[in-house]
Amino acid sequence: MNPKKHLLMDIWNNHPDIHIANNQEELNFPLESLIANIFSVGDFYYFTINFTDQSLYKIHPNILSTHGLKELPKTIGEILDLMHPDDLIFVRTAEQWCFDKAIEIGIENRFSFKASYCFRMKMKDGSYQLFHHQAILFKPTNNDVMAHAINIHTNLNAITTHNNYIVTISGLGNNKTIYQNKLDQFSSSSMIKTILSKREREIIDFIAKGHSSVEISKLLYLSEHTIRTHRKNILKKTNTKSSTELIKYAFENGII
Repeated sequence: MNPKKHLLMDIWNNHPDIHIANNQEELNFPLESLIANIFSVGDFYYFTINFTDQSLYKIHPNILSTHGLKELPKTIGEILDLMHPDDLIFVRTAEQWCFDKAIEIGIENRFSFKASYCFRMKMKDGSYQLFHHQAILFKPTNNDVMAHAINIHTNLNAITTHNNYIVTISGLGNNKTIYQNKLDQFSSSSMIKTILSKREREIIDFIAKGHSSVEISKLLYLSEHTIRTHRKNILKKTNTKSSTELIKYAFENGII
């Protein structure tokens, strides 16, 4: 049976040169050293991907209790299915940036760096929590043409529930090089700005300046009923319950 095709696999399939393990290349670090280069600050598990057939091996058993799985996953598709649907586009964009950056710095150096970013994953109780994802490519000791990748997922829920949408490529061992890209288009402020209409953002600005609905209606030449409807929709979109909460939210998310 063919592995289930996933949105992210298009990115990997479009860059086969990065996953090819040239037989002339040597693994810079043994697998144990690769794991030691991965930073973990909470409950975590790891797994290794064989890109030849998308199968998994060396899977830490914590993955079972963390996600409520009955058996260890066999393919990367089963891991990807645990991701929050709303984070898929961000992860796809993050992966694309990592591939583009790998080509920029030279794919011959790809075994000397790790990639990391955050996304939400489904827990055993059905909720979603934020995880820190780290991945390192390495050349397997067998004769596989494709490189393998050790991945570690660390639960950040005890530290933060806020995704900073920063993608990082950092050097391993004595290589202290760091490349970072903040994907602002996925931040809450950018997303809420997209959800809010131009008129709604204009009304929020007037509310922040202390204007009442009556005053705003006169300033915008709209009826009081229209302004009240806009305000009701704004509170719903921003998940706030009062003008005070709305103004605080607007400041924190860069709306005003």
